[in-house]
Amino acid sequence: MLAGNQDEPERRRREIQLDLLQGASGELSGEIARLRSADAILERLLAANILAVAIFDDRGFLVQANPLFRFFIGLTPRTGAAAPLNWSQLVPSAELPKLERAREQLRQTATTLPWETLLSRPDGSTLPVLTGATL
Repeated sequence: MLAGNQDEPERRRREIQLDLLQGASGELSGEIARLRSADAILERLLAANILAVAIFDDRGFLVQANPLFRFFIGLTPRTGAAAPLNWSQLVPSAELPKLERAREQLRQTATTLPWETLLSRPDGSTLPVLTGATL
């Protein structure tokens, strides 16, 4: 009988652990569903070309861009980029200080506040854009 009483705290501890794991599992399932929904919304926005989106590496080189962004900077599937494109090549020189401030903010906080800048197009024109960045 004494052995049964000693097992009771262990059984209760395991029940508590199981309850905690089941609760965490439910929360995780909910979070996964929320992320999938947000991901689906973003995919639809990108596919609809409502937002121009580009991904740059940590050195500022273009890695990936949706069709709208490629159109904005004058890249077509036929022309593409002859060489790797760097963000600093896409903005007029007068805009480079804004870019450097954003890079510093990105290094410090892993995100930037939105800022207005210009994108240079191959024909020499510029396109005003509202941009931001995150790691």
